[in-house]
Amino acid sequence: MRNFTLLFVLLACIGCSNINEENEKKSILKVLNDASNFAANGDALNWASCWVDSNEATMMLTIKNEHPKMFYLDSMVKIIGQREPGKVKSKRENYKFVIGRDVAYVTYDQEDDWGSFQVDKKKETRLLQKIDGSWKIRNGEIINSSSFFGNYHISYNRSVTDISINPITGMQNLSGVGGVTVGYIEVLEPKDLSPIFEGLPGNMCISQHWGYVIDGSMRITFKDQPEELIRAGDVFYIPAHHSGIVDDHVKIVTFSPDNEFEQLMDHFNSK
Repeated sequence: MRNFTLLFVLLACIGCSNINEENEKKSILKVLNDASNFAANGDALNWASCWVDSNEATMMLTIKNEHPKMFYLDSMVKIIGQREPGKVKSKRENYKFVIGRDVAYVTYDQEDDWGSFQVDKKKETRLLQKIDGSWKIRNGEIINSSSFFGNYHISYNRSVTDISINPITGMQNLSGVGGVTVGYIEVLEPKDLSPIFEGLPGNMCISQHWGYVIDGSMRITFKDQPEELIRAGDVFYIPAHHSGIVDDHVKIVTFSPDNEFEQLMDHFNSK
């Protein structure tokens, strides 16, 4: 597919020798930089303005030992809109351009700490289309090359205040920690968590969790077994297919398998 796309771009460039490539490169780089800055700030509206307004616009993400993930424009807008504004360390180099009158193909190497606890090395591509005289991103691909390194997961520490809050769940989660998603849940008033799981099998959480209760308590409910009470000082394991009810308040640290938790996040992002 990638070879076909490149061939398409090369054919589109035939007879385009009079294009001012340096000016076009500057315009393309501006769009790429604007899109990155808008995404880092959770500015979904302006981020979307850098893309072709079509749900044929897609981004492919490839990480070792995971199925490639395809994101369409509407789902990407939701994900960006849920991001808490924050700084992203980023560096790009080794740009290669193929530029035609109305279509361009760009590849580059990128290092960033986007959504991770460490700086990742990536191979990225963008296919752009010129619409009404302005370059717009049509398709993209990200290959996380760091995930193919032998020592990908390293030790780290991070303040929980630096982990963004999911606006749908009110929870803070950091994925990719040695194959585990670390979560922090703080509920300061009575709350039934069941509504956030509606639409999942049995309308229950599909991920298992290990963790520790820092303060307060929570009732864990199941479909086919009695509920359990976890309280301050408890370590716990909760199997998949459960929900929770907070009668007063609770503060919990959880650990969940990345693959299961990502399915859960896909459900939340689809709402």
